[in-house]
Amino acid sequence: MRKLSLKPDRSTFPCAIKSCSALSDLHSGKQAHQQALVFGFESDLFVSSALIDMYSKCGQLPRIVSRDVLEFTILIHTFMINN
Repeated sequence: MRKLSLKPDRSTFPCAIKSCSALSDLHSGKQAHQQALVFGFESDLFVSSALIDMYSKCGQLPRIVSRDVLEFTILIHTFMINN
């Protein structure tokens, strides 16, 4: 996308982060997280939920700070599945 000068939208990052989660690719997931911050999507619920899922599946659960009831529910659900 960057090579084509395309700007990501609110659905770009959840898809990218979920792909990193499925591959347990923490490095690429962190890069996607950083880009989500750069483009101002850090408070988007779908981005936040994908990040919670990715960090928990990659064993980085303590890094997560939940700010929303739905995020907290997803966090608990993911923790129960992975532990």
